[in-house]
Amino acid sequence: MRRKGLLIILILIIGFVILWFILKNQIISFSGKSIQSPDVLVDSRCSGTKVVPTSVTNSTPENFTVNLFRQEGIDEIGGVKLIFSDNTSRSSIASVPANMTAFENVSVLVLNVKVPNPSKVEAVVYFLDESGNETLCQTSSKLEF
Repeated sequence: MRRKGLLIILILIIGFVILWFILKNQIISFSGKSIQSPDVLVDSRCSGTKVVPTSVTNSTPENFTVNLFRQEGIDEIGGVKLIFSDNTSRSSIASVPANMTAFENVSVLVLNVKVPNPSKVEAVVYFLDESGNETLCQTSSKLEF
């Protein structure tokens, strides 16, 4: 009787292992990404990280102070790309290295913004890979001013 119970448990475990391998391959082929691929790892880090521009002031026409607030996230970030734009298609990108902890406010001075009279700033978080290369998140936070 005891042997029969162990045999049933063993068959169930083998069945779950086989099912896992089948489903894992289906998930990978459907998403086009490996579970351990760098894209999946960055996507998971980005989904839990949000940095929001809260205010912008300009000291000169080309120099701006941007206040950033990190709403969530526990991973160390490489920094934030700030994209200044106006009502046309012109934009200027500034890279701000900023390792912010969750719920932290940071003021950054951005020099030489090349867009005259910008009206929007967009914050895009980036992470650094093992080689020190920037990997941008697909999401951003915008502020009109």
